[in-house]
Amino acid sequence: MNTLRDKLLNAARNEFTTHGYKKASIAAIARAADVSVGSVYTSFPSKKELFLDVYFMEAHTVQQQIIEQINWDDPRQALVEFLTQTTEYNRQNHILAAWHDPDIGPAVQAACRDHSRAAQLHSFLISQLAVWRSHGKAPTTLTDELLIEVLRAADYIDRLTEINRPIKQFIVESAVNSMFSKKGAIGGSWFDRLSPKTKRPAATPGARPTNGPLPSA
Repeated sequence: MNTLRDKLLNAARNEFTTHGYKKASIAAIARAADVSVGSVYTSFPSKKELFLDVYFMEAHTVQQQIIEQINWDDPRQALVEFLTQTTEYNRQNHILAAWHDPDIGPAVQAACRDHSRAAQLHSFLISQLAVWRSHGKAPTTLTDELLIEVLRAADYIDRLTEINRPIKQFIVESAVNSMFSKKGAIGGSWFDRLSPKTKRPAATPGARPTNGPLPSA
């Protein structure tokens, strides 16, 4: 049985998808959920807070769909496919595309830096990397830290509107291929060549991420 919160989130998702954040109406959301406007504000203090919950619900759903669609046996192919699908969803999904919305995008970006679901995704990918290592499918130079750094970099590149899609795809595939090279790019792993200031610890379950839930990272 759906709770009031579930009904509101589903109604809000439809409203935001159809009309976008700015034009979405709390009154319309209340009508669709068959509740009063006051009930909406009892559950969510503002339209912004309601949208953020919808955003993270959507991001989690999309992440699970992507994970389930991918064959994780081949690490190179799986990671390229994961990053490619993530990019496509971020571009085509009206909720996730709000990252670039001038009205709500800054709030989404700030919320993503403090949200645990990206850390959950990182935890899954690190676990998958451990499986690849146990089967000899990942080089020792591919550390947990390097994987997360590349995911964060891919996510950052994906957000840049001034770079066209073919170039983004080329960068992603080059990064993944380099990760699985025994010596990495130009000798020595990428992570070994990062300065101490740029190195960051690998994400752990419950840790707070520094970027959005989709990705990638």
